Order: sequence, then structure tokens, then C-alpha cells
Amino acid sequence: MALAGLRPRSLLMLVALVLHGLVAVMMLWGLPHGFSAGQLRFWSNLGVPALIAAGCVAGVGLLLRRPREASALVWGLAGCWAAGGVVASLFFPRSLPLAWVGGGVVAGGLGALAWPDWRRAWFPVGGLVLSGAVLGAVGVLEQRAPLASTRPSNVELPRVESGWGAGAVHWQSPDGRVSVSSNEAAVSMECGGLKLRLEPLLTFISRSPDRSWSSLAPAQTNAVQRRLIGLKGAQRSIELVYRDDGTSVLGVFDTGESLDIDAFTLLKNSVFSHLNTYLRVELEGQPGLKLEFSAVPGKAVEILPSEYPTGLPERAAYLTGDNTLRVVEASTGEKGPFTSLLEGKVEGPLVVTLHDAKGPACSLEVTDWVAQASTELSPTAGWGLPQNAIEFHRTGKEDSAPAQLIFTLASTSLGRGWNTVGHAPGVYANRLKLRSLRGETEPIAPE
Repeated sequence: MALAGLRPRSLLMLVALVLHGLVAVMMLWGLPHGFSAGQLRFWSNLGVPALIAAGCVAGVGLLLRRPREASALVWGLAGCWAAGGVVASLFFPRSLPLAWVGGGVVAGGLGALAWPDWRRAWFPVGGLVLSGAVLGAVGVLEQRAPLASTRPSNVELPRVESGWGAGAVHWQSPDGRVSVSSNEAAVSMECGGLKLRLEPLLTFISRSPDRSWSSLAPAQTNAVQRRLIGLKGAQRSIELVYRDDGTSVLGVFDTGESLDIDAFTLLKNSVFSHLNTYLRVELEGQPGLKLEFSAVPGKAVEILPSEYPTGLPERAAYLTGDNTLRVVEASTGEKGPFTSLLEGKVEGPLVVTLHDAKGPACSLEVTDWVAQASTELSPTAGWGLPQNAIEFHRTGKEDSAPAQLIFTLASTSLGRGWNTVGHAPGVYANRLKLRSLRGETEPIAPE
């Protein structure tokens, strides 16, 4: 049968098959890759779209010669939509409350197109619909975040006897080298000639209320604001209490030999998010910035610029289940495959040495990251990467561009997509110790 001779119903089926085929190809390109055939995510991200695409191609070919067989594939698509919509509304009631309606409407329309060819063939139709329903249900269910797998330390949350009334506070150490912005819960300091800004409180940027993609979450999901509710200051220390996703306490203690930062966050419930930070470190730009990890002593990795979503590759480190720290480089942007640069065992707290063009400048000891990080598989990164990461890059291509280090216990910033992962309820500790590895320069002038 020539294309020009197709009946209106057959033309509509042709349009439906072509559109579904195009969507399946887009899913093949856009969903995360790098999973093995033994992992369900391989089948949801690759197998299901590939089967749909192949079925649509076959359907288009059959429609020109054997339209009844082509309409059988349309029944499969109807089952996929019906089951996918129902499952999405059941498991993502706040992100996709009306998915069952949309799925039902599309399934009904597809069924109406295919019904005249199969009105007396209940068993074949039932089998086709069921096959499509399985694909739709699996594809949707596998987009649900796994159970939270971080490991909160559950230390006792410090009590702060606040003498603060209200308003923002800017605290500074006697020598002017350390300052704290109470509004931003940020610490600025000089360490070995490097100017640093640290945000040590656990901070969620894009959440999901029901373990769905963060891009589907209602707008109010990310309306949580960190609010200062208590403060106690002294000449060489300051302690602050915040209300955010739970309760957070930030303590900064200038001992003279080191700067100790104690940050704690209490989560009463699991929080599922796409982007978050356990620790963000910003370095003022200068040539020769490198990182040396205590797991691989004597080997420093240069901090290079990266681009998003594609382009110059991101560099990152991650912790495996056997406490191996692996430093890798993405292929493009923050996406894999990932090339291994360095690896070694972490013994005790992780120490990151910050280098400039003159050599080692500042030691950053991150006491609690290793013990609390999730080592479960990331749903977005692929290629065996876990949910935890330490991402580092310059924010521009110039030698003078600032650099960032972003520590996460569980996030999906590496890879493709907006899938979320969880932080389990409990108290998270982030105790840091910073030491200069050389003589200091003149004190930083007060802001």
C-alpha cells in the first residue's frame, strides 16, 4: 500500500508511530548511560527506549503492507502509556499527580485507532497491552530515587547559649584573617597565601518531595530558606544556630595554629535532591592551583576549567565501597565515560592539600566526609560511579579564574538527568581543620 493511499486512521497511526519513535530516540540519547546489563537501570534507560524505537520502525514498515499487524504494536504503546501514567501518579503523587489522566487519554486514543482491526481478538490484544504495560511500569519505576544511603554520624548536636537579639552579624578574628558572614553561613579566610571562602553546612539546592526528578517538583519544594536563630560570639570564636531543612549549628574556632570549623545539621526526615553541597570551597584565582589528596600522597592534580552541559571536561574524586579514593576526568562536561587519573586508599580523615604555583600552601582536613558518604551507585553518572563526589574546576579559562571544590555525600550532579538521591535522617557532622603550610602574608583588611 502506497503512503498516499493510506486511510485517515492509518495515517493517524503512522503519525503516532513516528512521534513515539522520535521520543524513544531522544530518550536513548538523553537518559544516563554507562550501566551494565545486570542492572535494571540499563533496561529502563536503554532497553525500554530501544524496544519502543524498534517497534515503531517495524510498525511504520508494516503499516504500508500489513496494517493490521502494525495496529498490534499500537496496542502495546497504549498499554505502555496506561501503566506508566498510573504508576507515575501512585509513586510520584506530588510531582505527577495527573499523570494517570494524561496516560489514560493517550492510551485511549491509541486504543481507538487500533480497535477496528482487533475488536474480536481479546487474548492477543490483552497480551500486547500487558507487554506494553510492563515496559511502561519498569521505565517509570526505575526513575524513582533509591532509598537514602548516606550514613549520618548521629553525634550530639551542640547546644549554643545564645546572647544574640536579631539582625545579621559579621564576625572577624583579631588579626583579620578570618571572617564569618552569619547570613550566608560562610567563612572567609587566608591560608598559606590562598584566599578561601567555605560554606560548610549541608545545603540542598534542588529537591524532590516524592523521589521523582527534581525538575518535576512543585515550585514550593525548594522554598526552604536558612534562617539564623541563635548566636554566641567571642574574640577568637563564634557559634551560630540556623533553622533550615532541620537545625544546623556552625562553630568557627581560631586556635592560632589552625582554624577549626565544626558544622552540624539535623535532618528529621529523609531529603531527596538532585543538587546539594556538603562543603563548598571557593579559591581566589591564581596560576598553578592544584589538589593533593591524602589517599595519593605526593601527586597533585591540576584544577582545570570545565563547561556545562558539554565541552571542557569536569574533574572529580569519589569514594568507593572499599574506601578507595579515585580521581577521574569526564569525557565532556560532567558526563562519562570517565578516565581514571589517580587512586589510593583513604586511611583516617581525608586531607586535601591546596597547591599554588609555589607548591603546597594550605591543608584542609575533612574529618567526617568518608564515614558519611554514600557509596551506592549513582543513577545519573554511570560507569560505576557512586553518589558521592568531590568536584573541582575553575570557573573560567583564564589563569586568574576562581576555583571551586564541591563535596557531596550523595548527589546526582555528575552525569545526565535530574534523578534524585537521598540523605537519611540523622545528624550530619562536618568538622574541618585548616592549617597554613607556609608563612602568612599581611593580614586581610577588614571588609
